[in-house]
Amino acid sequence: MSYFKYLLVATLGLMAMGCASTSEVKELRGEVAVIRTDLQDARFDAQEARRLAEEANARSRTTEEMLNRGFKRSMYK
Repeated sequence: MSYFKYLLVATLGLMAMGCASTSEVKELRGEVAVIRTDLQDARFDAQEARRLAEEANARSRTTEEMLNRGFKRSMYK
């Protein structure tokens, strides 16, 4: 179970039992907010990495096609 889910379950459990003080709930909410922000940043970084990889792959395919065309032309001269 991820840390985020653990904190969420712990918060809900404490609130359901009535054992959590207001300060504990605020602290847990703060931690959840930080984790959520970190997850969003990681998701953004992963999307950016994927975009760069797709761009590199497209350039690689274009270069390969250009080389193949040039090679075919040189063979038939």
